[in-house]
Amino acid sequence: MVGGYDIQPLDLTPLPATLPPEETPPVWQSPTPEGYPTPAYYLGWRLTCEQITELLDPGSDSEPCPADLKYHYILPRWERLGYVQKLASDARPCMALGPTHFDFWDQELFIFAYSNMTKGTLAAAKSPQAVEVLEAIRITLNLPDNTGLGWHTQPRRVQRSRD
Repeated sequence: MVGGYDIQPLDLTPLPATLPPEETPPVWQSPTPEGYPTPAYYLGWRLTCEQITELLDPGSDSEPCPADLKYHYILPRWERLGYVQKLASDARPCMALGPTHFDFWDQELFIFAYSNMTKGTLAAAKSPQAVEVLEAIRITLNLPDNTGLGWHTQPRRVQRSRD
């Protein structure tokens, strides 16, 4: 045991990679009943660079890097649609890298509004404004509906605490 953690072969966390939007995950790093730390979850959509580019710039043959997607496509569209003024300044699309793939073009991204990093961010995800913010992100991404909306994480190998 090192630092309260078993150094036996690592197990995959038993927590699901995606939860429905109405099923709020525990706070990040809080222990699960099985003794695993809760991973980071993001309330939003899990999309590839290719999917986002097709939604926001149909017919484009460019291969933007993830940062380009956020700063050249998503945030400018968010501003053009007026969401900076309509919604609180801290309510805007965020982005995190998903699981790494062999092909950079197939890189998965999480486009999200809320996470389980703190009790405060989980409370914000349950607030009346959360539905409006998520709808604004859906419209910004040109998604036809809320298919794929959920609490997403990456499957990770973690060590179970022995406490």
